[in-house]
Amino acid sequence: MKLPNRQNLLVLLIALTLLVASTLLILYLVGEYQSNLRREALFANRDFDKTPFALTDAVTACQFEASEEYGVRLLQAHFDPLSYRYNERYQTHWVFMRAVIGGTDSQSEVMIFCDVDPRQHIVTYYRSGFLDREKMLKQRKSLFK
Repeated sequence: MKLPNRQNLLVLLIALTLLVASTLLILYLVGEYQSNLRREALFANRDFDKTPFALTDAVTACQFEASEEYGVRLLQAHFDPLSYRYNERYQTHWVFMRAVIGGTDSQSEVMIFCDVDPRQHIVTYYRSGFLDREKMLKQRKSLFK
């Protein structure tokens, strides 16, 4: 039996790499497509001419983004009404939330910040992390100017 030469092994390695990369790309794109479908379905039955986009809708959109990021690890998400802002310059809702993530063995509190566009009904900026509210406000303070 003749062993394959280096050139055949190289071609086989390249083919396997392309196969794996294309499979991962397809899985990623399918996941993004499904996420976008869920995002569009969030306000699908809503007539915004009759009931305009409000703060509660901004909170709902922000909670959706948090659930997309954390999935089943998101145990609780609470809107922080003292941190809410309406940015007149960009005409967006700034929503701050406190969330508890984790499982049965350990839990952590995170801050979630969303910038929600009431005209497009989408979250235009999302950030979460183990930061406190004041640090997040300082990072976004330049938008007030």
